Amino acid sequence: MISIASTRRPFLIIYGDKDKSCVQCDMFHTLKWKNENVTIKKYGGLNHNFFDENNQSSWKEVIADIDKWINSN
Repeated sequence: MISIASTRRPFLIIYGDKDKSCVQCDMFHTLKWKNENVTIKKYGGLNHNFFDENNQSSWKEVIADIDKWINSN
């Protein structure tokens, strides 16, 4: 977290809010107010692999968001 907080390059963090392997993911949002180079994107209702509770993939949306972020940075 410390090295991310001090980065001078654009840095993207994405996660699903139902990711049980990342119990502290919401802490990532503290990085945003410390460093404007950090972008946080939380996907509501999605797990670690960006699937919803009905096992439907959201990878198309995630990849589109990543592409958009890359092109804007």
